[in-house]
Amino acid sequence: MIENLDFLPTWIKGSAIPASFVMGFFWKGDEALSEDFRKWLSQKILGLKLTVPDIASIEPLGKVFDFIYGPRYFALTTFARVAAVSIIALLVSFLLSLSLSVWTIKDAVDALENMQSPDKVLLTFSIVGNIFFDYVSVTKSRLLIEWLKRYSYSAIKFLICDLVLTLLVLNPVTYAIGYFGAMLMIPEPSSYTSSYPERIFTNVLNAYHVAGGAFTLTVYMSLLLTLLYLASLILLKLYGLIAKATTLAQWMLPVQTLPVRSIGIVAGALLFCFLEALHAFVG
Repeated sequence: MIENLDFLPTWIKGSAIPASFVMGFFWKGDEALSEDFRKWLSQKILGLKLTVPDIASIEPLGKVFDFIYGPRYFALTTFARVAAVSIIALLVSFLLSLSLSVWTIKDAVDALENMQSPDKVLLTFSIVGNIFFDYVSVTKSRLLIEWLKRYSYSAIKFLICDLVLTLLVLNPVTYAIGYFGAMLMIPEPSSYTSSYPERIFTNVLNAYHVAGGAFTLTVYMSLLLTLLYLASLILLKLYGLIAKATTLAQWMLPVQTLPVRSIGIVAGALLFCFLEALHAFVG
């Protein structure tokens, strides 16, 4: 049963699992790049003279998206891949949201088991709706990358444009659906009975808040990955100065042969440190 995960310490549920998910997203990303792309990325990171044509710094991320989701933006297989990543990200985001709350996975399971059938149907539609909006969000980001790379725009400019589009288009819609969906799903206080005690009602209420937070996080997944990609590139450029003089550093992060994997390792470490700081602050 999933509630058995309650034995895991908070730093694993709330930090290590999301960080591992980010590392896993980038782990095979080098296979998406041509030899010239890998050389360009390695040379940029290590501060070497370019021996290949210069490209927009957002292009490698676009290639990784193509590798993960498929090259055709509107294909059924692409939607299926986005759905699979969305469900995994939803579970990871749920654990992250759970780690910031005072209740346990067992409470969430109890709340789910005590839902009425109409509530379960509505929850299913909410998950399907979340997958749809994740697909819109990811496709929007991929189309934006495709447009911006023609003008050699940097990853920073993409990050700003993607944030604005997400806030203007997706955020109001997802917030409205999540708000009204939660209003419909939460039972009235008058429904307290011997079979529906206040403790279960409280758990259901908390479950909706945590699930809503998880839904929101997955919509912003492309933004998070872009931000981590950009921050990792900056840190790896600083690391490149050390790697030139230190063999150990070159062994720890294989920037020359696997630059995207190196970015993923740093991105996961960054996310882990940020979440640990967040847990310390909230706690």
